[in-house]
Order: sequence, then C-alpha cells, then structure tokens
Amino acid sequence: MLAMTEQLPKIFVMCGPTASGKTDLSIFLAKKFGGEIVNADSRQIYRGMDIATAKPKFNSFQLSAFSFQGVRHHVFDIASPDEVVTVAIWKQKAIRAIRGILRRGHVPIVVGGTGLYIKTLVENLDIPQVPPNLKLRAMLERELAEKGITSLWHRLIKLDPDAIHVVQSNNSRRVIRALEVCLATHQPFTKLRVHGPVLFNAFEIGITVPRVRLYRRIDRRVEWQMRHGLVRETRRLLKKYPRTLPAMTGIGYGEIADYLSLRGVKRSNLRRDRHAPPALAMTLDEVAQKIKFHTHNFARRQLIWFRRDPKIHWIKTKKQATRLAREFLS
Repeated sequence: MLAMTEQLPKIFVMCGPTASGKTDLSIFLAKKFGGEIVNADSRQIYRGMDIATAKPKFNSFQLSAFSFQGVRHHVFDIASPDEVVTVAIWKQKAIRAIRGILRRGHVPIVVGGTGLYIKTLVENLDIPQVPPNLKLRAMLERELAEKGITSLWHRLIKLDPDAIHVVQSNNSRRVIRALEVCLATHQPFTKLRVHGPVLFNAFEIGITVPRVRLYRRIDRRVEWQMRHGLVRETRRLLKKYPRTLPAMTGIGYGEIADYLSLRGVKRSNLRRDRHAPPALAMTLDEVAQKIKFHTHNFARRQLIWFRRDPKIHWIKTKKQATRLAREFLS
C-alpha cells in the first residue's frame, strides 16, 4: 500500500492551531519550491468574512483563486455566509484546484486548521450525500443560538460516539450537519462514510508552538482585528445575514454580534441591573478578552485533533520544514 501511495502525485498538507504561522510558512515554502496554496479552513471559504477568519490579505474578493505575495491561492471566497458548503463540496473544489496546480507543474500546498477537511482529502473519505433537511437544520440552528455549541455537541456524541474522532467540537456547521444526518437517517454519521482509493501522496506537516507563545500571538491578532475593523465587518454582515447562521456564530463574529445587539440600550442602566445578561453589559475591551479566551480554547482543541494523527510530521522552524519538503520532493 505504501509503495502504491508513493507513485501518486505529491502534495504538501500543512496544519496546526490558529495563529501558529501556517500562512507565513506556506508562502515561504511555495516560493521556495514553486507551490500554490489550497485553503483548508472552513471559515475562509466565505466571502466578506475576512478579519475574524484571519484570511490572507488580497485585493479582489470576487475570485476563488488569487495571488498574494506572488503565490496563487485557491478555494477562498467560494460561497456567501448563508450558503451551505458541505465537506464533500469543499473536497471536490480542493481536488479540482490540486489537479490544476499539478498540470501547471507546481506543488500543491494544502493549508488550514479544519481537521475534517484535511482528513477527508488525505484519506479520500466519501461523506454521505444526505439531502439537506431545512426544517431540521433551522431547529438545530435555533438550539445553537439559544444553548450554544456544547448542547449540540453532547447530542451528537450521544447519537454517534465515534463522531468525536471526525467532527471538531467547536465547528458549529460540522456539528449541525452531522446531527442533521443522524436525525434524518436514524444512523450514526460516521457509519455512513466510505473510504475511496487514496488520490495523492500527501506529506503532512504540523506547526508546533509553545502554548504561552501561541496564546500571546492569538492575543496580539485579536487586538489587531479589533483595531482594524472587526466591529465594522460584523455590523456589515449582520445587515445582510441572520444572526442565527452558523457562520455568524463563529469566534469573533458571535461575540461582536452579542455586543452590537445592545446598541439601542444604555449600558449604564445595564450595569446597574444585576439581572442583565453578561454579554449585554460588556465593553469592547471585555468583548476582546472574551474572543481571546474562546480562541485559546479553539487552538487547544485543534491541537488535540491533530495530535491524534500519527502521519503528521511536527516542526518548529522554517529550516526543519524546508529540509522535510526537500526530502519529500527529491
């Protein structure tokens, strides 16, 4: 099996927690080895959701392929926030982008922190094509808005204990979709998946950063986001899309949306009211602290997910990544 895999087209896969430096390292390797980048972040696929998702900077928001720092990027901005993008849809677009990169004689570099995307691509998992149940999904989205992701996650694990290995607990879209499939088919979500023949010889690199340094980088990024328009971006999105959309409950947008829901209420009155919900009485500085805390937890869960994969080669420096890449491509 290993010998057969080695004959397949080669791709890099770069993973790791948020704010670990995946973007910078992927661009560095792309320039060094003639690569193009394929997005594997489930939030960066949405148009107009740029600041909170830490999307690479670029000028055109209309194309799913663009150039940043001289490197072509693919599978960004492929949908609006109210569109349903299943793992199967992402996988199809990623494979199409990878094959195009290979035809051009370049190296595909798949980059992101969404573990299910990466697992589905590398192992060629066929996710069940269960038609959307909009009524059921709306019910689950209401539960998400009222009770939070933890409630849905516990329901999913009760119905499908193995989902803990394939669905990230913080990814509301994935949790809702898995629950929707379980409830609609009366079968565990994980039992419906099928392994197809492996398509690529994938070399997986994971970036490891000491936790204290990672949290410090997260905090600096949140502060940058607050200074550079996260509130404005969230307000603009809320004018176009419902607050209950899973995309709008993600880290950054959810906390700011809670804050903005109070715009017509005097905060001084709320602070005197001991019964006021905590989110309603917050200042922007307190909201930023909340975003930092949630992002710390998110990064920790990402690491737990990726650490389960024995195929990942963990690196700390560009020098290590360069050596591994050169050996893989030789």
